[in-house]
Amino acid sequence: MASNLGLSKDRAESVKACLVAQGANPSVINATGNGSNQPIAFNKTEIGRQQNRRVE
Repeated sequence: MASNLGLSKDRAESVKACLVAQGANPSVINATGNGSNQPIAFNKTEIGRQQNRRVE
């Protein structure tokens, strides 16, 4: 669970860095990783896991 949270945070920071590199204002972007705390789909299937790797 801790490993997934770390991956989630790293993914969020990576997306933020990409947006900032393209000119977005970093002060209005909040990069938060949720790990498995807030899934939107069932994590037992590959499709569900893909849906849970998201940016909002």
